[in-house]
Amino acid sequence: MVLEYRKPWQWSKLSYIKQKIVPNDQLVMRMMLAISASEIHQRKRDEITANGTSSDIGLAHYSLAVKDLSMSLAQKSYGNEKQRLESLLPALFFMIEYEVRFGYSRRHLRLHLEGVRSLYNSYESMLLNTALENGEQHQTGTRWGGQVDDGLSFLSSQILLWISYLDVIGGQGLCSRSLMTRMSESAVPQLKIELLYRKSRLAGRHIWAGEYPENEVLDDIENYRPLELLHLNNLLRSRIWQLGVSRSEGQQTEDSPEMLMEDLTKIADKYQDILMTASLPATGQTRRVFHTMRCAASSYWAQILSYKCSNGRMGGGKFPYGSKLMFAVRRDYGNTPRKGSGADCWL
Repeated sequence: MVLEYRKPWQWSKLSYIKQKIVPNDQLVMRMMLAISASEIHQRKRDEITANGTSSDIGLAHYSLAVKDLSMSLAQKSYGNEKQRLESLLPALFFMIEYEVRFGYSRRHLRLHLEGVRSLYNSYESMLLNTALENGEQHQTGTRWGGQVDDGLSFLSSQILLWISYLDVIGGQGLCSRSLMTRMSESAVPQLKIELLYRKSRLAGRHIWAGEYPENEVLDDIENYRPLELLHLNNLLRSRIWQLGVSRSEGQQTEDSPEMLMEDLTKIADKYQDILMTASLPATGQTRRVFHTMRCAASSYWAQILSYKCSNGRMGGGKFPYGSKLMFAVRRDYGNTPRKGSGADCWL
């Protein structure tokens, strides 16, 4: 999992969670153990024990974590909805990651995603009620420069963004509307997907504060545009999903295949340098930015394929996007021979 999120471990947000949150949170500790054990089990699944079976210890840790979560929700009290959301987000993130990665139970995945939606809705309602009571416009509290931001912390913003990506990847068919769509339509600017993304890009230097080295800041800046392309790809994926659901249910929607194609074209124009670089032959480069660019380009070409398949526009003859996608994926798969959730580069 660490390799697939790609930020070097020492200064990654996953490392921060392990160092700062795990010692005081049994749920998160169990889930990190569950993912680690199940990854080891997955790599050794071809090895058969003496009795012909191979048990997955990670699944046992995961099952205990789910039980602990139910007990925590029933017994533990929280100061307010924000504290409740931020306290539970790390554990729910790892549970959703576990389900998307290992496919244990679609029912559990749906429950975890519904739990995040419920926590999000409750916190949004709290902010709206507070604004109404104070007679304030919420737009005044969204800037950071010396002003109070009553939204989520930088780490929680990143975790919630990760969950929205996992929802788009693994949650299709479990709900009629993606979490990304829900956050895009939020009435509270502090909880809109755009602000969560901006805060997530600065989360590393905020959570590590003065410890965060200069070369890691430069690494974040270098990877900014490829990660921005990945984010836009996931927004497109959410829109393609939403449009497909609406059309299958005979509902009217403001979006259309033509609008999607127009946005796909605009993205290709804006990020042409990244798409071209990802198509070049391998040169032995090991810097993270090269992997991030290939990952972003692969994701973009996948959205083109998804769009054309869902709208019956494949046509005949040669289709270059499939070959471009396979070219980039094969190059990266050779460098990272670990099966994952498709969450590469999300740091």
